[in-house]
Amino acid sequence: MTHAVERVFTSDGTWIVLDQEGIDVQSVAVQGAGAEFTVQDKELWIEIPDRFKNGKPGDKLSFSVHYSIKNPRRGLYFTGPDSAQPDKPIQVWSQGQDQDNHHWFPTFDYPNQKATVELKVTVPKGFTAISNGRLTHQQTMAQKSEFHYSMTSPIVTYLITLVIGEFERWEERGARDLLIEYFVARGRKAEGVRSFKNTPLMIQAFEKTTGVSYPYEKYAQVAVQDFIFGGMENASATTQTDLTLHDERAALDFSSDPLVAHELAHQWFGDLVTCRDWSHGWLNEGFATFFERVWYEHKKTDAQGKTFHSADEAAYVSYQDLQDYLSEDRSKYRRPIVCSTYEAPQDLFDCHLYQKGGLVL
Repeated sequence: MTHAVERVFTSDGTWIVLDQEGIDVQSVAVQGAGAEFTVQDKELWIEIPDRFKNGKPGDKLSFSVHYSIKNPRRGLYFTGPDSAQPDKPIQVWSQGQDQDNHHWFPTFDYPNQKATVELKVTVPKGFTAISNGRLTHQQTMAQKSEFHYSMTSPIVTYLITLVIGEFERWEERGARDLLIEYFVARGRKAEGVRSFKNTPLMIQAFEKTTGVSYPYEKYAQVAVQDFIFGGMENASATTQTDLTLHDERAALDFSSDPLVAHELAHQWFGDLVTCRDWSHGWLNEGFATFFERVWYEHKKTDAQGKTFHSADEAAYVSYQDLQDYLSEDRSKYRRPIVCSTYEAPQDLFDCHLYQKGGLVL
């Protein structure tokens, strides 16, 4: 059983405790002055200097960690050419859910706290870096480029993202001048347009259904190679597998709409509203699965101006979800949708969480 303990400060207020794994910490400062620290198992303990130990609830204390990390085991992944694929492009992408971002930066790696985020990234010239929030500064020099992102809306740390690669980028503007961005590997823009073209309409549909405007300053979608999931709903900057990029023939048989709708819906359910602990992961995945159906049922207009609903297709999607859930229930196990017994949080990300959660909604 996993039990969550909120632990920013110890009870006597003498330490700041962060999650970390495999990180080489060189130095730590508190309020700009060097501080003592110790690495214990999978945690970084920063000692609060005596003059700050009598702080009151609500007081602010700034600290910084100077560290390095090479070849993290999880959280940040590097893909590129090898003997079998010598022309494969170099890409870097993060995957923080459930609790993996502490493998590449010290953090509080649990969903019951939120923070604002700022990333300054330096990459080789020709590469693009994508992260959460607004791109506030970009500069290209002789051999390198710098990208500065700022996320002013608080988010949980597993939603912090970094993607680096040689991408084609295009954009469009949604309601209220919302920036909608797309990034795909060079030469694959036509496939990207085909897969992501309904994004602005989905945003409108989900705003209407929830009664809540899209919550962030932009929405980016990045298609990357070798991604370990179908998609990840990083706040304001979703990462998706490039397997969702289809040519004209494949698009006749398979649509990217369910994946695009699912990750977009997470911007409300999972990102804006986040489960306090993993036992309530249905709040993320059940709602996102349900909103795939919302998209199919939404009123649309075709190229000839004819208005229609896809109610039959939505019902069929729910029928497939039901069969997936019942199969898992019959052949593997049965559990409540809300469940606090598990070895690792990812154990809960199953048909009870996704399909049954969506069906109940």
